[in-house]
Amino acid sequence: MKSFENVYNNSKNVAINEQQKAATADKARLIAAIKHEYGVKDFNSVSEAEKASYKAMLNEMWNASTGLNEKGLAFINESAAVLTEKSTDEQIEKFYKKEVKANVDVILSCLCSGKESKVLIDIKHKVDEGTKKKLSNKFAKQWAYDILAKELGNRLKSVKF
Repeated sequence: MKSFENVYNNSKNVAINEQQKAATADKARLIAAIKHEYGVKDFNSVSEAEKASYKAMLNEMWNASTGLNEKGLAFINESAAVLTEKSTDEQIEKFYKKEVKANVDVILSCLCSGKESKVLIDIKHKVDEGTKKKLSNKFAKQWAYDILAKELGNRLKSVKF
């Protein structure tokens, strides 16, 4: 007859192994999602700065002991980008433009009514907080202009006179 301690230790080891397998599977899913989202075929072919950025992003969304966290799940399920201190300029621009596109109706509504768009300020603060560095107002305005001008042009094309 097996002792309680042996059964307990075996059960505990099985549970730990299953948890580690799940965490490893989560990491693989997350790496695949990062590659897909950023168009990376092989991490060996990117620059050292990009490697560091992707590694920091992975560490922000995944932990070896617990697996995916909320940011990781949001990234996989909703393509919710994550910014880190090592995010590249391209990643910051992509994040900013994606956030502006998601809120284009609110932003245009505010601008058309002559109000200041709090959404644009909030997006800029998200970038500042995520990267721990200040986003240039010049870039923020230019990127917002690129998105909003295109969207406004598309909407004007659909107007029937």
